[in-house]
Amino acid sequence: MGTPGSGRKRTPVKDRFSAEDEALSNIAREAEARLAAKRAARAEARDIRMRELERQQKEEDSERARYSHRSSHHRPYPVCNIL
Repeated sequence: MGTPGSGRKRTPVKDRFSAEDEALSNIAREAEARLAAKRAARAEARDIRMRELERQQKEEDSERARYSHRSSHHRPYPVCNIL
């Protein structure tokens, strides 16, 4: 066994890793910012798609209502009850 105080001295942990920790923290912040931007873009695209689908649905409903209204009032052939 060695005597106390002999051997190589270690540098304090906070001094040894502070530059590396800061670099990793910056990388992590940048990655989080990119992810947040991607999430925001996806949410915006989803909102745009939903508005477009709602618009299409309204148009289809309007067309169906128009067609249904026309067909109930204007029959192309006379109805005969002869049997």
